[in-house]
Amino acid sequence: MIITKSVVLQDDYRYYLARKWNDSLPMMAFILLNPATRYGEQKLDMDDSTIQLCYDLAEKWGKGGFVVLNLYAAVAGTIDQLKTISNPIGADNDDWIRKLGQMTEVDLVVAAWGDEASANRVNAVKKILQKELGIQLYCVRKNPSGNPMHLQRMHYAGISLADVGEPIPW
Repeated sequence: MIITKSVVLQDDYRYYLARKWNDSLPMMAFILLNPATRYGEQKLDMDDSTIQLCYDLAEKWGKGGFVVLNLYAAVAGTIDQLKTISNPIGADNDDWIRKLGQMTEVDLVVAAWGDEASANRVNAVKKILQKELGIQLYCVRKNPSGNPMHLQRMHYAGISLADVGEPIPW
């Protein structure tokens, strides 16, 4: 299988990542918390375990690829590192989130940012997606807080990929 990979990086921010392997199937989008530094800044187009889960879920749900956007575009390996960044959102991040409205090949948007985001940021992104663009958000599971579960937390909650059904409205 040939996978087309694309990424938009600017300084210490990753605004967009996409993986596509089947042009005849629709794509989906994941809205995650922030990009990690798992492979270092020079290799941000490489796939860490969260991106691998995106592959797995996209294939499970019959998609031919996926896009990853984030609440915060700043590259940080931990939430503590993210909190030290003066502008964790990034100057162009909301513009990239708005571009989902132009991505006609995307037919499913899954929120998966967990409990670490500020309520103000979550509300701002929900306003863009739901009110401005009319996009229905889904999630894999909800945390007890009601927030969409981060994909990496599925393991800690005892949820395997086989346990995941259809995406649920969020």
